[in-house]
Amino acid sequence: MNLNTEKLSHNVLELLSPAKDAATAKAAILAGADGVFIGASRFGARAAAGNDLESLRDLCNFAHRFGVRIHLTVNTLLHDSELQAAQKLIDDIGFAGADVIIVQDPAVLSMNMPDGVEVHASTQCLINSEERLAFYRDLGISQIVLPRELSLKKIARFHEVAPDVRLEAFVAGAFCVSESGNCFISEYLTKRSANRGECAQICRLPMKLLKDGRLLKEGHLLSMKDNSAGDRLLDLVNAGVSTFKIEGRLKDISYVINQTAYYRMLIDSLIEKSDGRLRRMSYGRCTRSFSPDIRQTFNRGFTSQMLTGGNHGLVNDFTPKYEGPEIGRIKTVRKSSHGLLVTVKAAKDVKLVNGDGFTFRSPVGLEGFRASEVSEVQGNQDEFQISVRGQTSAKAGYILRRNQNSSFEKLLNSKNSVNRTVGYDLLLTIEKSKMILAVKDESGFCIQAEQAFEYQPAASALSTEKILQTLSKRYDSCTETGAIKISGEQSLITVPVSMLNALRRQAYEKFFKEKFSRKKSQHFTLPVVLPKWPEDAVDSRLILNKTAENFFRQAQVKNFSRDDLAGRSVMTCRHCLVEAYAKCRKDGGSTSGFELLIGKNRFRVVCDCRKCMMHLVPDLNGAVQNV
Repeated sequence: MNLNTEKLSHNVLELLSPAKDAATAKAAILAGADGVFIGASRFGARAAAGNDLESLRDLCNFAHRFGVRIHLTVNTLLHDSELQAAQKLIDDIGFAGADVIIVQDPAVLSMNMPDGVEVHASTQCLINSEERLAFYRDLGISQIVLPRELSLKKIARFHEVAPDVRLEAFVAGAFCVSESGNCFISEYLTKRSANRGECAQICRLPMKLLKDGRLLKEGHLLSMKDNSAGDRLLDLVNAGVSTFKIEGRLKDISYVINQTAYYRMLIDSLIEKSDGRLRRMSYGRCTRSFSPDIRQTFNRGFTSQMLTGGNHGLVNDFTPKYEGPEIGRIKTVRKSSHGLLVTVKAAKDVKLVNGDGFTFRSPVGLEGFRASEVSEVQGNQDEFQISVRGQTSAKAGYILRRNQNSSFEKLLNSKNSVNRTVGYDLLLTIEKSKMILAVKDESGFCIQAEQAFEYQPAASALSTEKILQTLSKRYDSCTETGAIKISGEQSLITVPVSMLNALRRQAYEKFFKEKFSRKKSQHFTLPVVLPKWPEDAVDSRLILNKTAENFFRQAQVKNFSRDDLAGRSVMTCRHCLVEAYAKCRKDGGSTSGFELLIGKNRFRVVCDCRKCMMHLVPDLNGAVQNV
């Protein structure tokens, strides 16, 4: 079992940010993340976002200065030939100083885990029932990543069932239309498995919905809007969620900074209004040179409907691309010597600059252009003239959106866009033949360093002002000196300032070295007797190695071949095409006769109305006709 003697209260809130590399992770920490999830060199659910051991070790040391946790993803399904390499990777993760390993494959749970590392269950585990939750709780899992499709009501029930398990919920970023860990359409069509970190994003493609062979709707019918639950944070806290996760391990650094700063601001406000009931997991004072605005970096539109239990307004079926916020309407388009001149009537307080990028909806889809030069129309501050090199099909009357805000991006990418400092209190104790400097940070961790010296009666002692001036110097840009106290007889310090400076540096270096080397006491091991898996069968598509198969056999699973609807389905969704584009059975409609065409591939749309879920089942016999 997981012998965690340092259990975190559910009232300790963690903002968990994504990172594709160490540079992005450090930026997220400076922007206010309490935790960062990042991939190691292999076996993460984003195969294109791997990181080497040395960069991870450096990142962990940096993070621990602020009490920030590093979550390493080992959340793909593994083949037998990969298990030895996965164990070596986990050993390396422990050596690097990571705090958490996020897992999917039961074979990983069976491996030797490093001391001081928590084991969390990935959203890919699809813990979507109270029974599955209890199973993972009884395995000793300390935190689970909730499926994105769970409602607030169901999350609250989870907390009641397993109050000792911390719940982690996605609050921002891309939505998967299918249940996580239960999507096989990418593997079916391209041999690229989402459970191997290689999702081909089939759900973002254009497709056609048919009813009894007739075209009903065409577009990006499964392309979900982005999750945005900023207005639901208090509801999530009250439901039992304590970790708030931003999706996006492949996103660029400006996106991560903007999202992290935005949710840091919201969570801090929540904590401030809680009368001491809630507190932040990490520490340090965060500063930024911009006002966060999540509309200004990549998104597909926003929704939080999953949390309400609703299925409406979940997709943007026009485009899976970033359109940007609406900024005005095109007045005129005319030719110029270098291309086109586009005159725009802008919305109030909107300013356009050189390099901005714009989109508009045309009869052929989403189109756009880049501004090579922007100028205000003389006498009208709300009108701008945009020079465009080349051609565009934009026309007068089109609504214009901006998907590249150059001014905002410049702020995000500036050297001092975000920073974070920790306060350190210093106590200098003066004895007859040595100085002792104690350093204590905001978490209460404290060390002492000392420096021997010889008292020189003929020399002048350092003044109080000089001592304070010397000790108040920052160790680096992330340190702030708090209270400085002096104890003992100052007249004994007849030493050069350089010696006191050296003691200050020595004390900080010792402080960080000892803090980085501290290990928590928990150690994860599976129970000798595994709890019973709560269902009769396990989908064989989720078992790629013998260790995982043996794990489920020990959990009393006997059936590994599912011939039911779940076993035939390649995608299982809360978003229902029938409800979205026809009439749901509960409203008097019919769910039969629906098919989905994706390229040349035909899928039957099968509704499980009792569970309010939709399945896509390959039609192996149907030939695709021109529609």
